[in-house]
Amino acid sequence: MMAENQDRGRRSKWLVVGILVAALSGVAYWFLVANASPDDRPEGTLADIASLRDRDDLNVLFVVIDTLRSDRLSAYGYERGTSPTLDYLSQTGVRFDQHRAQSSWTKSSMASLWTGLYPIRTDVLRHTDAVPEVAVLPAEIFQEAGFVTGGIWRNGWVAPNFGFSQGFD
Repeated sequence: MMAENQDRGRRSKWLVVGILVAALSGVAYWFLVANASPDDRPEGTLADIASLRDRDDLNVLFVVIDTLRSDRLSAYGYERGTSPTLDYLSQTGVRFDQHRAQSSWTKSSMASLWTGLYPIRTDVLRHTDAVPEVAVLPAEIFQEAGFVTGGIWRNGWVAPNFGFSQGFD
């Protein structure tokens, strides 16, 4: 009976600890994310985007980082200066405030990002799958428009052998 009471006491302690952690996480979220300062730059319009085709000084840079939390970037309201270069790019370029991944797995998610299709449509669902050659990737569109294109990657799931090099010079 005494051992049973001790077990119950230990479980109660861990239950209290779990509740406290959950409560503190909620408070931390409220302070860090819900109260983040809004982006005060003016919102662009479709006409602004359409006018880009008339410019001859346009450069496009896609920075895709796997498993980077926006709530730890100054550009998204984090109070510490953790990413000065990304902050500069965010202030002088286009920063997307709402973003979602189509998959929890890098290769499948990147295939969706670059094709605009859900994973079931890209057919990149397993470790051996690759982006099909018939898919049109942004680098191909930019290349056809006369841009010089280049791709740098450090993650093997988005390497050329999986079809991600399409359109890069």
